[in-house]
Amino acid sequence: AIKDNIEFNTIERSEFEQSWKASVAESDRFLKCLCDQSAYKRNDKWQSINDAQFQIHSMIRPILEAMRNILRNIISYDRNLSINISPKHVTSLSMLCYRCGRNPEKINEFWIIKDHLHSSCNMCTSNESKQTEYRLCYDAINYRADDSIDQMNKYIDVLCEGCAQLAQFLMKTSQVEPNDPFLFGIGRIINEENFICKKVTSGDLNQKLVGRLYQIKHQYQHYLNAIQSNETFKNLSKIYQLIQQIADVPMVK
Repeated sequence: AIKDNIEFNTIERSEFEQSWKASVAESDRFLKCLCDQSAYKRNDKWQSINDAQFQIHSMIRPILEAMRNILRNIISYDRNLSINISPKHVTSLSMLCYRCGRNPEKINEFWIIKDHLHSSCNMCTSNESKQTEYRLCYDAINYRADDSIDQMNKYIDVLCEGCAQLAQFLMKTSQVEPNDPFLFGIGRIINEENFICKKVTSGDLNQKLVGRLYQIKHQYQHYLNAIQSNETFKNLSKIYQLIQQIADVPMVK
């Protein structure tokens, strides 16, 4: 008001000053109350369908990207090369866009499309984006993966079967889950690798990766069909155990 040269009489000025002082005092009191609160600690023993659904949805991309990178390391094992992936925290307002920035970069012998983030959902008209709190970082390693090929294949099998069980849980317990999010994610990754193969001329290993990803897709569908035909359905405690088992796979952590 002062900046806009608004004039007040003595009574008005006194009332506004008292009101402002009261507002400041209450704001300070509220801030002190918040600062005195102890940190919220989630009780790991609390279990609910909604919480399990939330955890599963947050794991879909880490699981699928872990599977893709394990396959990269299996393919490049005899070349004494590997790739490490790790998440880097970003602002919670970031949007991961699957349409913009589709320029592959070569990391060791693989071409990879790195995460392209928008700082808000209004920066791109594409509907192919989702909110994210991290971006994936890739490190080229000049030696083979620490795990043996057999161990990495076991990881793939554990993740593939686990995804099928988690997908069934989501589709059985959610009223708004018409499609399988894991199958959709596998399809998106295959499409991305096919795009890379068309974009670059030296993508021999990416071609091999596409073939392995199709095998993963068929293996996943086999597990899912077996679960559905047997009409087996894990109870909530078993789902939490499965979530933990999958989270213990090194690249998913």
